[in-house]
Amino acid sequence: MTCRRPIANGSDVQDGEPAVAGEPPTPRPAIPATRAGAMRLSAVDVAAFVLLALSMALPSGYSYGAVLLLLLGLFYGVRTMSRHACRFRPMTLWAVAIAIMGVAWMMHTTDQGGALIAHMSRFDRPSKYLLVLLVLPALLARRPNAKVLFWGSVAGAAGAGATALWQVFHLHIPRAGGYTNAIQFGDISLLLALWSAIWALQLPRSWQRSLAILCALLGLTASVLSDTRGGWITLPVLLPLILWLSRPPAHRQPRTRVLKMVGVVAVFCVVLVALPPVHQRIRQAVQQYAAWTQGHTA
Repeated sequence: MTCRRPIANGSDVQDGEPAVAGEPPTPRPAIPATRAGAMRLSAVDVAAFVLLALSMALPSGYSYGAVLLLLLGLFYGVRTMSRHACRFRPMTLWAVAIAIMGVAWMMHTTDQGGALIAHMSRFDRPSKYLLVLLVLPALLARRPNAKVLFWGSVAGAAGAGATALWQVFHLHIPRAGGYTNAIQFGDISLLLALWSAIWALQLPRSWQRSLAILCALLGLTASVLSDTRGGWITLPVLLPLILWLSRPPAHRQPRTRVLKMVGVVAVFCVVLVALPPVHQRIRQAVQQYAAWTQGHTA
């Protein structure tokens, strides 16, 4: 597959290939400069913001943006993906990983004897992964604006935290679950918190960093109040990776940065474990593991 680029008359030529034999390659048309501070929003920008911002704050909040992205992917079509995919090799690799995950979840559509289980719930998870592939043409044709992703991440994390605080301290629900189950709510809230933390390490202005840190703490609060311990075990791995990638390679001092990362992660984990909900869930996990090992060794 070769990358092709549009020229002024609307036809396609390969990169570096002249439009007419004997003529030099046609340069790409210059993108007109926009006003300072102005931002043009596309339909993909709106869908990306809605997907992030409303994911945990409304019933089925993550569905609105996802459906819009799916429709946009169908609109742009396979032709767009075939023309642009080779320019974005990381996204191509990501698409392959998504497809592998979808195929792996297909194992749940058969019973132990290999017979197909004709029940819609068995196709729920693999279909979600495979439907993501239909979104790729939209993302390749119109990549979301960075400002949209920032505001969507912090709004989503803040919405998750506010929802969790309202459910636990006002409605007196033992485990915050938002408008879905507690496990899904806690994992997505933690993901939004981590994205907000990444933005806090990248943004140039202090008010933006402060806002991102505050929203990251709200997202982490939602994860803790959900008592979803499955996502917590990823933090010792994800936090060093986020800190390591927060600076360009030229500014990294391996030994110093490793020591700082170990210190930050250790302090964070100690504080997290000291929280009563987290401590209780860890103790419960230890008891369940001990009961499981005793049952298998008896």
